[in-house]
Amino acid sequence: MRIAVLTENINSLANWQLRILQHILSSPELEFSALIINKNPKINKQPELQLPSSFISRVLLKTQWFIERKFFFKKPETVNILELESELKNVENLEFDQNNVEISSKIIEKVRQLEVDLILQFDTNIDSELLAPHAKNGIYLFKHNGAHISSESPIGFWEIIKKEATVIVSLQNITRNNLNLVNIDQAHFNKHWSLAKTTDMVLESSVALLLKNLKLNTFNKLEISFPPIETEAVLGQPSFLQIIKYSTGFYHKVLSKVFERIATKLFKWRYQCFTLLISKGQFNATKLSTLRPIDLPKNEFWADPFLFQHKNETYVFFENYPYSTKRGKISCGKLKDDKIIDVVDILDLDYHLSYPFVFKENGEIFLMPESSENQRLDIYKCLQFPHTWELHSSAFEGELVADAFFYNDEQNIKWLFLNKGAETTVPLENELHIYKVESGDMLKNLTPHHQNPVLIDSRIARNGGAIFNYNNEVYRPSQCNDQGIYGRALNINKIKKLSLEEYEEETIKTVEPDFYKGLMSIHHLHQTDDSFVIDVAYAKH
Repeated sequence: MRIAVLTENINSLANWQLRILQHILSSPELEFSALIINKNPKINKQPELQLPSSFISRVLLKTQWFIERKFFFKKPETVNILELESELKNVENLEFDQNNVEISSKIIEKVRQLEVDLILQFDTNIDSELLAPHAKNGIYLFKHNGAHISSESPIGFWEIIKKEATVIVSLQNITRNNLNLVNIDQAHFNKHWSLAKTTDMVLESSVALLLKNLKLNTFNKLEISFPPIETEAVLGQPSFLQIIKYSTGFYHKVLSKVFERIATKLFKWRYQCFTLLISKGQFNATKLSTLRPIDLPKNEFWADPFLFQHKNETYVFFENYPYSTKRGKISCGKLKDDKIIDVVDILDLDYHLSYPFVFKENGEIFLMPESSENQRLDIYKCLQFPHTWELHSSAFEGELVADAFFYNDEQNIKWLFLNKGAETTVPLENELHIYKVESGDMLKNLTPHHQNPVLIDSRIARNGGAIFNYNNEVYRPSQCNDQGIYGRALNINKIKKLSLEEYEEETIKTVEPDFYKGLMSIHHLHQTDDSFVIDVAYAKH
């Protein structure tokens, strides 16, 4: 596929845009045909921040943005610009001037000669109607906020001050036959309490939406109809008072974070403190308010639990997070009389561990914990239960992989479900990936699903436990990451289609953390034939 990129200034591209260029240059399926630079854009704007029209509001927002960048959240920089510039020297540069008929005609003819399949437009304030008819599949561009928000608004601003659940990103298409914008795909991403951080998260995360659609060749795809968003009017550029409201909320959050650190050290208070609830029966048929949480040792929390039967005893494997080290380790205990006893640490390494998926294969016991900080996925084999384990197999070297588990379907086909982040700038809750496990070693012969990532949505993508069966249906628990809270709620998703070509699931219900006073999160479930365990988090404990 031959691709041209249309932008205003190659020297002011943000990290997420450089990542797209890097992908085009490195992908064997794509050909970087031309870089089209628009010499006379309508308005010269900073690519990562849209500013209000009034002078005072503009100064106030730029000042707030500078403070957040300077003291709190640095601009993402994951691309080696020097290497990229060296590769871009081989790409044809075309200077486009939409106000000059002679120049624009020459560039249009050049685009025709190059037989460009698609133009990627980086800046929304470029008039692209002149170029769209001359690329085979028109133009792709992003809208980094919902239909009820103007493209001229700062990314994430309205979602923060109006307490919306997520930031909606749409991939849009202008075709050669229809110069109107058409939505072809959409994703939801969680927000942050900082405008700068939210902007970074949304822009960096949106790259996956584009790359997935390039891979799937979604050209000539019918317009997708998304549920209408009820609003009185489109939200435009923020006013002075609205920026003041946002800034007040920002510094209130900063002060609360400072207080939390002080309280944690002086009073040993634990914030977003996870604990476990264990019960007989089926999760889907249990009233959660009747359960009682496990009593925790001081100065740590327990999360991501998995149940395991061994020699007629029930064991619980879980992430043990000491506040003193701020680094998770894997612990295991025996379940007896609704208590977890004989707790031992089975994996305590120099990087964070969590999500200890434990399973049997050919009579042997294995453990596959989350170790994204080490940038790979490992499987450990049990030598002496439950104390001694050795590294058995590894995969995804150099990649950010989280919350992986195996699932054997009704045809006894083995699947690997996991979450991925393309860069450290991309939250791990956005993308669900599936792999078919072929014969041989569990991690050495994997076939990626044709639609990977099969889901791009912070509300449903991240695994929240292993797949289970209930009333002859198959369910995948997943985290609901929205409202700016990690693991805020727990989804129960019915799997309707699973093959190498298709994946479809439907969220049957979302379990809110409202069955105890003081809860802020519920984000993990492991259901066995006759028992289940979940984790919940208190805002303060």
